[in-house]
Amino acid sequence: MSDHYVLLGAGFSRAICDEMPLLHDLSEQVFTELGLSRDALAPFGGDLEQWLSHLSSNQPWLTDQENLRNLATFRDASEAVHTCIVRSETVAVASPIPSWLTRLIWHWCTLNANIATYNYDVLLETSVSHLSLTRTWADLYAMPIAERRAPGDVSQYPTEQPPSSVLRLFKLHGSTNWFYGGPDAPVTDRVVMTQASGWWPGSPAEHSLPRSSGRQTNLYDDLLPLIIPPTGTKGGYYGNRSLRAQWQTAFTALKAAKSLTIIGYSFPPSDLAARHFIASSRLAVPVAVVDRRPEVAATVEALLPSAAISAYSGEQAIEKYVDDTCGDVVLWGVQHNAAGRRSRLQVNGIDIDLSGEVNPYDPDLPTGDPDPASTWIAQEVERKYPGATRAALRDHWPRSNDGTLWQGIYTGPRQSE
Repeated sequence: MSDHYVLLGAGFSRAICDEMPLLHDLSEQVFTELGLSRDALAPFGGDLEQWLSHLSSNQPWLTDQENLRNLATFRDASEAVHTCIVRSETVAVASPIPSWLTRLIWHWCTLNANIATYNYDVLLETSVSHLSLTRTWADLYAMPIAERRAPGDVSQYPTEQPPSSVLRLFKLHGSTNWFYGGPDAPVTDRVVMTQASGWWPGSPAEHSLPRSSGRQTNLYDDLLPLIIPPTGTKGGYYGNRSLRAQWQTAFTALKAAKSLTIIGYSFPPSDLAARHFIASSRLAVPVAVVDRRPEVAATVEALLPSAAISAYSGEQAIEKYVDDTCGDVVLWGVQHNAAGRRSRLQVNGIDIDLSGEVNPYDPDLPTGDPDPASTWIAQEVERKYPGATRAALRDHWPRSNDGTLWQGIYTGPRQSE
């Protein structure tokens, strides 16, 4: 089990893409999706969390019919949360992946870090697939999870194991690609993973995802999204044994952690479960708080009074943390197209101009080498990063859509976690 633990909130996804909603944005989007007036929030101080908490519980001053109508609205709102997050995800992955994110993801995979997140989106999982560090997201999820296959789609060949270590992911409030029988299902109901991979544009791993058609069209029609909505009281959702097993494993890993990083989560007073979860660990270890708002560090210090708190704040908080903590992602390869072969080198997602090198590659120079472009770029990478070609994961990178066959390394942490 890894010694390093990471806790993520909505601010992490917002740093990846401005379209990813914080709670206030989600409130606006949910009411638009439902076609409701925001006047409904007035008795609750404009707070979506309080409104959902009210709807989800039977109120003694309301009739049975009124409570049932509230519960129906709550169910509609929960599904609207799923719809809004999926819509934002689609916008986020339409743009190139931030370079700091590729470094951070490979860093966490190298550490085999435990990542607990309150976010519903699959941007983190998509980033791991982007780097070809996993073939299926089932490698990441630290909980009992199932898949469905349509009759006739059963394969006798298992998905390949990851080429190296990967992070362990605890999605404490559910995920946009997790479905189940709904809140009224038995506690033994299995959580079903409906999506197992995805890519950002330009990924070395990118290829066309199969469309749901034919026998797959109605594969999940009897299931509901497993999204634990932002309410002050979430206990009713934690009866599911798979979810409870995940929470218990996440807490065991937290108590054993020798370092903790908290990114983009402020521990609002209304989320008692999150506050008790972290405070009950009684950690007395180094804790890095990474958040745009400097006051979040004081909140964490109050919850973990024995911890050694360090803080990264401001608009570039995550980028500063990554620069101080993470090494570089170095990719090299040869692009094959109608114009011939071109050697390529990328560092942290940025193409490096190789035309000015001391000994530039000349494609017209006869060498007797059957693949001189690959030989040249390997030598150039070895000159810049000694030992890189020996450390590269073999058979790791497939050919990308632009015709480049890649290899790559992560240069390792800049500082110990």
